[in-house]
Amino acid sequence: MKRSDAVWIYRTGRFAEERRAFLCDLNERGHGWHTLRQTNKFLLVIAERVNIRQRMPITERQIVRAARDWAAMTCAPSCTGESRDYVSKRFIFVAKQWFRFLGKWCEPGRNPQFKPELDSFLKQLRDERGYTDQTISSRESALNLFFEWLGNWVSR
Repeated sequence: MKRSDAVWIYRTGRFAEERRAFLCDLNERGHGWHTLRQTNKFLLVIAERVNIRQRMPITERQIVRAARDWAAMTCAPSCTGESRDYVSKRFIFVAKQWFRFLGKWCEPGRNPQFKPELDSFLKQLRDERGYTDQTISSRESALNLFFEWLGNWVSR
């Protein structure tokens, strides 16, 4: 950030110390300036929508809801569904990384009934199709949410 008003916003925004610590960690691990700038923007948005100081670990459901609400509010009416999905997925990816770093992330439990199939599918995405870790993570999250929904629906 170069403009003084932008610097002020990022320095005084919610959870500034936690955001700064995470960015420093990313920088030490060799992430480039473009990635750090984009992540910094998302961190401020995430911090405004998810309370990292809550007692309970942060769940996937909280993050997904916050991402969808933000994307719906931020994207222009003419924005395509693809664009809205992209910013939501990026929000979720950055949020999970940050919450893991802070020790606040509640890893979703895998459905043991489908664990072998899910593991096989994720392995195929990584090894045979060459998908990125971010894509694999978003696919796994979507499937875990589906399994959770399915379990709730079946148990009615």
